[in-house]
Amino acid sequence: MVVGVIVYKFELNVDDQGEIEPEFKVLCSELVEEFANKSLYEILSLNDLFSIYYNHTAGYKRGFQKSGEEITSNFFIGRLKEAPYEVISYFKESIDESQYLTITIFKVEEDFELFEDITQILAGKMDVIFEKIAKGNIKSVSFMKSIEEEMKQSIRFTLFQIERLSNLTKTQKVGLLYIGPERERTLQLLRQGPISRHSLTYELSIIKENPNIDQILRPFTELNLIRRDWAKGIKDKKSGLIWGQGEYIFLVKDVILNRQPPKEIVQQMKTNEIIGKEYFKRLEEFYSNYLDNTNFHDDSKLLASFILNSDIYDFLALLSNRVYAKEKMPKVMSEFSDMDKIMKQLEEAKIITIIKDNADREWVCLLAEIVAISVFPEYMVKSIQERLIKKNEDLVNITGRDPLTLEVAKKALELLESSYNEKIEF
Repeated sequence: MVVGVIVYKFELNVDDQGEIEPEFKVLCSELVEEFANKSLYEILSLNDLFSIYYNHTAGYKRGFQKSGEEITSNFFIGRLKEAPYEVISYFKESIDESQYLTITIFKVEEDFELFEDITQILAGKMDVIFEKIAKGNIKSVSFMKSIEEEMKQSIRFTLFQIERLSNLTKTQKVGLLYIGPERERTLQLLRQGPISRHSLTYELSIIKENPNIDQILRPFTELNLIRRDWAKGIKDKKSGLIWGQGEYIFLVKDVILNRQPPKEIVQQMKTNEIIGKEYFKRLEEFYSNYLDNTNFHDDSKLLASFILNSDIYDFLALLSNRVYAKEKMPKVMSEFSDMDKIMKQLEEAKIITIIKDNADREWVCLLAEIVAISVFPEYMVKSIQERLIKKNEDLVNITGRDPLTLEVAKKALELLESSYNEKIEF
């Protein structure tokens, strides 16, 4: 859950004797209703502010991760030491050398990958405002009031967009499994059979230091895709070591994001004499190759990026009901979104298609609805059998990835059997 956004200007405040009294001056702040009565310093203490500032100016700046690669930028992502919150902080040194912090605050265990685009848009808008301050008359009351109002509007829009992404549909939660490197890797590992919490933590620590396993597993649990259970383990007679003890995670259902012809549009096109024939031609061209020539994991990643973008999600919902002439498309996207750019992305991804009629008029048509499909992971049975520790096997010199004790392998097969008839409704 988002707590709010605070914009600070860092000032040294040098007095006549040359003494410095550094200050974080609040230029604008917006807190959500639950935190509206809290003091800003209850949320962000001076010590935490200095820590964030240090990370930006002299320490380690970290951006968002894409495909497992870390991107250094003017963003810092971290947890506060003196309050139970996490922050995405943006640092900017303006053209007049003034320094600003725009800090978005969250309760712990939020999915920061979701808010990358939103916080970057806010940063871009703040850059423009900071430049106005540098060029404007800061002694003018009316000028500074207009600056504050512009900041408030930008921050309120950001909070609104974050709130929207904090209330995901089940299909969007499936998207979470594919959009972040930690969860994507977790899904890949679970598809190979049961994995211990210890092994999962080790694998994910390669991607991110100190991964929060419970947070990473949250959408798996909410979608009822996994079971978690404790194993006693077995004792190796030669070494005295206990193998296979601890918590294990078991995948009992797999999910992918898939495309299907949009039912409502297909029905409408049956009687559309203007573009109906061409629409069905394009529909046939795409779906005749779709099943045989698609890597569904990679396609799920692409589709996840669309449904976890609020503006695109609303745009696709609009197109699921009817086709629109391009010049008369309703404005469902925010003012900060580039409609032409988004439409080009969706067209290249074969989510929409644009058809010209005889009058050279362009019609925007949905080619694919994005749906979540639950799959029973029977493919794991072979992997479980191959990873099973053989009787009297030397556990110290055992080869292979994360071998399974008979106890864990048996539990995995029992869970698959008991969950076979379970259905996941999207």
